[in-house]
Amino acid sequence: MTRADVDHGVLVVTEGEREVLRANAEVLLSDGRRLSIREHPDALAWQLSADATDIILRLRFSNLEPRPVRVEQLRPFVAERGYRNLPLGQLRIRQTGWQSWSRSQPPAPFQPNHVISAPPIRGPWLPQRRARSQVEAWMTTLQAPTQPAVLLGFVSARSQLGTIEIAAESNGGHAIVAAVELEGVPLPPGVEIVSEPLLIALGDESDVVDRYASSVAQAMGARTAPDIPTGWCSWYQLHTNVSQADVLRNVTSLERWRDLLPLRLVLLDDGYEREIGDWLALNDRFPDGLRALVDTIHARGYQAGVWLAPFLLSARSRTFAEHPDWVVRDDQDALLNAIDNWGSANYALDATHPAAMEWLEHVVHTACTTWGVDYLKLDFLYAGAMRGRRFDTTITGNAAFRRGMERLRHAAGERFILGCGAPLVSSVGLVDGMRVGSDVAEFWGGEGNADGPSLHNATRATLARLWLHARWWINDPDCLIIRSDDTQLSLAEVQAWATVVALSGGMVFVGDDLSSVHPSRLALLARLLPSSGRAARVAGSSSGSIPERLHLQVERAWGSWSVVAIANWSDSSVAAVFDPGAFGLDVAACHVVDQWTGEYLGRHLGALDLGELGAHAVRLLAVHPDPGHPRTIGSTGHLLGDAMDLQSEVWDPASRTLTLTPSSQGPPARRGELLVADGSGRLRRIPFSPGDPPIRLSFA
Repeated sequence: MTRADVDHGVLVVTEGEREVLRANAEVLLSDGRRLSIREHPDALAWQLSADATDIILRLRFSNLEPRPVRVEQLRPFVAERGYRNLPLGQLRIRQTGWQSWSRSQPPAPFQPNHVISAPPIRGPWLPQRRARSQVEAWMTTLQAPTQPAVLLGFVSARSQLGTIEIAAESNGGHAIVAAVELEGVPLPPGVEIVSEPLLIALGDESDVVDRYASSVAQAMGARTAPDIPTGWCSWYQLHTNVSQADVLRNVTSLERWRDLLPLRLVLLDDGYEREIGDWLALNDRFPDGLRALVDTIHARGYQAGVWLAPFLLSARSRTFAEHPDWVVRDDQDALLNAIDNWGSANYALDATHPAAMEWLEHVVHTACTTWGVDYLKLDFLYAGAMRGRRFDTTITGNAAFRRGMERLRHAAGERFILGCGAPLVSSVGLVDGMRVGSDVAEFWGGEGNADGPSLHNATRATLARLWLHARWWINDPDCLIIRSDDTQLSLAEVQAWATVVALSGGMVFVGDDLSSVHPSRLALLARLLPSSGRAARVAGSSSGSIPERLHLQVERAWGSWSVVAIANWSDSSVAAVFDPGAFGLDVAACHVVDQWTGEYLGRHLGALDLGELGAHAVRLLAVHPDPGHPRTIGSTGHLLGDAMDLQSEVWDPASRTLTLTPSSQGPPARRGELLVADGSGRLRRIPFSPGDPPIRLSFA
């Protein structure tokens, strides 16, 4: 049982009879003063609630001075001796990441990120951080050998960005500071401010993360759309050179392959606008305008989406030239450059400026109503949350972002909004889907590319953020790249990423020019449709920055089984073994099928030697317990096998008849086989297509 007690300005967290955390609280002012709750109990106070497992902590600060004070941070939790007074070298620390592209990975040894976490990609600008510390936005977990994990995470972000800083101490120990960023916002005399609530939880690492996810979803009013989008995106082969003709050519390809690839959406990504920020002024590659293009897409039976970076204004844009006052300024009153890209500086739009937001609402309204789009991909959203001086000087960048996104949400109505490059917790309740990793690319990885576009980085982040899916939004792992030309990806790497996307349970988009993709690669894509909607879980601990074992538990009326992945993310081949115990499976005997090849690997009582597994490759296995009578043990239609290919299975022991009803949800043109073990060591392969009538198999 976890308890929290406050005694003379000290918070003590105990588990059973053992103390695990001891903390102070303080406020940091812009003039450098730190006011401690022990020394200023009249100005600082904790708001504490707790149950048997979780503690919720908030810090209230009242300005008792006769003049305004500028506040940098409220620190509801300052533990100078860290977690259990443990040496820093024993800790493993989870990275969650500030925004879509920020590094996220499973618990790993301490990584001071003061130098490498250049804002705004790795994280926001945090001037108060220590020189040798690891700062994690929103939430982190700390683990040590033989100890339960401790989670510290802010469960809301309606006004403030929450951070957890783990700092190295000279004696080999560590300190923990959980704070919310106030960014020097002035607090008038007699006014109080309260931090976002901080959750402190102890227990199994996956369990405390689940509890945190549920708490955030409830606190922030998460949106989870009932249907998971699938579609084609123009970016990952055509990039900014995309044209009206390119889009129409791909719509024609989608029509041609509709029975094999029943994708629903055509997304026009970056490349149609004259400049970033001049959204309603199209370049000459779209001579007929977007209304005509959207009408054509609709007429051919598809939804239409469009890309916007609403909180960016290019230095070359006419919008910026006419309205330089719409831009956020930094502490030196210089224009705040959110990113150098497209050959220009791109300034952060001030989401608190009334005229700027009226214009931006008009842009979104035009896209949705005049152009008629059904879906918005809103990119580089972190720009709206960056620290700086705004029209409204009384709110933080995080609060400005929320204010701006609320207005865009209202302008878009119930159309699907995908957030990208977006602050994570700040976006909950305002977006329907979220990009959860770096951009994919037509290469695995490269030197000097620690966080940028690559399949390696997208894989790492997607697997580290599986737990967000269907809780805060629909996860978007990013597009599949399936082409065999104009790419550096091997077939094994294409299949590995397809496996990750399938097991993510999230959105399924393809980023190739489909008019030039070989039919065999289109058939590969068809095996991911539709999305399962359920995310796999990481099994066991990871030796590297990317989990190597994934487990999707399948529960159906006729039985339960597993789909598991065994990955090799290294640059050389390794020996691979399927060990049921490593996935938490307690089965006396099981049938194993390779889901990529359809090969039946046999009935096994223990570990199965899979031989060599190549670099950046994955084995995907269906694992069915042996019930002692005929049953389906895999299939070759959907990549997840009979978890998606079967609508029902009924075994009648009296007549010894097995009745299989194929699911009607897959692509009509997809062909496959149901693998049926007859209970006596023989295997039947039954051809089927989605929507076929029930199949009756006699075993008399």
